[in-house]
Amino acid sequence: MHSYHMPHSPYKAAPNFMNRFPHIAHPIRKVMAAMVATCDDSFNRIMNKFRTKGMTDNLLVVFSSDNGGVVRPFGADGEPPVHGGNNFPLRGMKTSG
Repeated sequence: MHSYHMPHSPYKAAPNFMNRFPHIAHPIRKVMAAMVATCDDSFNRIMNKFRTKGMTDNLLVVFSSDNGGVVRPFGADGEPPVHGGNNFPLRGMKTSG
């Protein structure tokens, strides 16, 4: 079993991953996209190992999140949440109990 801690604060990503998203102007969303790409690349490396060993016929891979999307209050003048998270129809976020 392997677990990933990303995307998670602190929101930082290596320049080579940030450079993949020149079309994303919002700095936090760009970092989040780069962090997800980091996980995607790592997952691809793991899956390629399983493929080269012929171990994918009965393989089950499960992705799960313990917190849902990052939700923050609206910004000034009704701006959308900083991170853009939306957990509807569920409510709350990490530490909201």
